[in-house]
Amino acid sequence: MVDTVSSTDEQPTGDKRVATAQYGSTTPVADHHVVEVDCTVWRPMNSHGGVTLWETAGHRTFHVVEYARPSIRTAMARATGTTALRVRLVPLNSRGETWRAVGVTPNP
Repeated sequence: MVDTVSSTDEQPTGDKRVATAQYGSTTPVADHHVVEVDCTVWRPMNSHGGVTLWETAGHRTFHVVEYARPSIRTAMARATGTTALRVRLVPLNSRGETWRAVGVTPNP
């Protein structure tokens, strides 16, 4: 079972817009390109916390290696290849083609 997320609200905060993501965590969206993708788990979480996601509406994979909150990591660890997810991702430019998950919801 995957933990659910409430809807995302964007709120102005100073000179940056901040997206209130899963469980009240905040991610600056002014500095990062946030990608929201419908996907399934292609390769489940490994012993280092990495998981590979497969985009359902295309032929793209996402290698997730960081998580904004422990609860997001837990939700991703529970997901299987048959679990449909909507995941919000931010690229980790310093680590090649890898991503940080900042939100996750089940996708019916």
